Amino acid sequence: MGGAGLSRPGPEVPGDFPLEIGWILGRAYWRQGYATEISRHCLYFAWQELRADCVIGYTSAINTPSRRAMEKIGMIHVDGGDFDDITVPPGNILRPHVLYRIDRPKQEIHE
Repeated sequence: MGGAGLSRPGPEVPGDFPLEIGWILGRAYWRQGYATEISRHCLYFAWQELRADCVIGYTSAINTPSRRAMEKIGMIHVDGGDFDDITVPPGNILRPHVLYRIDRPKQEIHE
């Protein structure tokens, strides 16, 4: 099906963010809500177990479905945070990336 989880951002990501959320799904599982569902569980873990203050996510600027999934879980596009992913070859349409973030909720989360 694919994978999802939390990790430390690589050096290609601008800023000093301690935690990122990401997913990769097989094409047969796209646009079925799986990225949104698993991301909510990852955020719950980030807030409750890791006590994280914020989590970031990023994707290619043209990846509208992933951008929508980040927005569905409450992530906000970071003004001035877009960057060229140096792990993608220059000139490739996937090189321009957008940066999103979500801050820890003020109230406790109960599941």
